[in-house]
Amino acid sequence: MTTLNQGGIMQRAVSFIENMPSLSNEFDWHLLISEKVQQELDQRNIPTTAPKQVFKKSPARNPAVRKKVIQAINKVSPDLVFTFGGPSYLQLTFPELMGVTEPWVTHGTREAYRSVPGWRNRWGLYLAAQYKLRWFRKAQHFIVQTTTAQRGLSRLTNRSGAPIHVIPNALAPWYQCNEPATLRKPEELLRIIYFAAPYSHKRHLCLPAICKAIEELGEQNFEIAITIDPKSLIAHQVAKSAEQLGVSNRIVNLGRIPVSDGLSVYQGAHICFVPSILETFSATYLEGMATRTPIVACDLDFARETCGDAAVYFDPINMNDAAKKILNTANSPDRCLELTERGVQQLATFPSTKNQMILYRDVLRSTINNLNYATPS
Repeated sequence: MTTLNQGGIMQRAVSFIENMPSLSNEFDWHLLISEKVQQELDQRNIPTTAPKQVFKKSPARNPAVRKKVIQAINKVSPDLVFTFGGPSYLQLTFPELMGVTEPWVTHGTREAYRSVPGWRNRWGLYLAAQYKLRWFRKAQHFIVQTTTAQRGLSRLTNRSGAPIHVIPNALAPWYQCNEPATLRKPEELLRIIYFAAPYSHKRHLCLPAICKAIEELGEQNFEIAITIDPKSLIAHQVAKSAEQLGVSNRIVNLGRIPVSDGLSVYQGAHICFVPSILETFSATYLEGMATRTPIVACDLDFARETCGDAAVYFDPINMNDAAKKILNTANSPDRCLELTERGVQQLATFPSTKNQMILYRDVLRSTINNLNYATPS
């Protein structure tokens, strides 16, 4: 089951559904998915033979949708409900294995909250995190992507012995790429890309200030490409701030990019920039490594846990430092080649999609066995 609508976790859900046939010998699937996930499946021509129901609205704040989802689940009477990206916002009578990818809940920091402009926005994020935590506590079993999230969830759910499994992110198969790194030539337009959905912790709002800092360092031939819905509030805020700073021409919004077209975003890019101040496990890091695009990211634990020495790190609250790291990296071919080689090595430490599905299979199998069910579905 998934109510996902955007971002890397939706990409993971689509990939999971695509590879679900590899688990068909052990499990009978019944899919309850969001309309956006179905659209991604259609765009990639991914067939689904399992019984399926698509919901246009999320059950998060919609009691009518919750009722319909619960009715659909009760009709199936499953041995286990697997919520791929929780919370499900449901009071279930069946055991639930819930995927947790909400960093504001599991390991939100004061620095992350302080980075969000306006106390109303910060307070709203905090209340939303508490609301989601309440629903997370309804599940009996969990899957997270990192040990950081595992520790945080264990502490917050007050279940030190609760089954919280760690399954790392995996590179989507359509990002497999053998192209060499794109090195910037003299006088060439510097292309910086930030491939992320418009969530507050992704910090799109810092981009105009970084553009201004890059200009003040003397670079006048660059652009930062982003991939967010032009109608979103964050898109409007970025545009307004860019206009105020006189850098509107520096930020190019490509709009929301379908999962299947993600590789095209990186083609021809010189820098993969990730200013996110809070993550569970952003797929952008793996995509940067796979496409041999040098990564410049915040100097924070979650980024270093994923990237190791395959990225350049900047002070998260210092936009001038970010600008310097971007320019120093892009204008040093040797440094770019070194980073991309390290990225290939770092990427090899993460599971392939096939191996990730094996990890999911093992968790599903052990969960059901612990519930003493003989015929999983």
